[in-house]
Amino acid sequence: MAKCRNSASTSVSSKSSMTSTKRVKLAEKVKAGGVKQSKPTSGKKKKTAKTDAKKPKKPPTAFFYFLEDFRKEFQEQNPDVRSMRDIGKACGEKWKIMTYEVLLLS
Repeated sequence: MAKCRNSASTSVSSKSSMTSTKRVKLAEKVKAGGVKQSKPTSGKKKKTAKTDAKKPKKPPTAFFYFLEDFRKEFQEQNPDVRSMRDIGKACGEKWKIMTYEVLLLS
């Protein structure tokens, strides 16, 4: 039984790490130029494409037009509310309950 336990523990350790002789041989090959070392990919960041400053912006959607009008009305009716979060929540709730016809008319 002692052999079974030792062989199981060595097989687990050999799977998780290289033996020292294999490490030395691999290091010699790398120094000789026979094996390329892989670069770690976790630290790399993707390059973002540069945006053109002269490129025209997209036109605002219907929601943004609605939001502009709603903010003015909401602030007139509720001058004590200054939080953009509260204004945004109220605007989102009203936008959800509006019908398609009302959206077209506004």
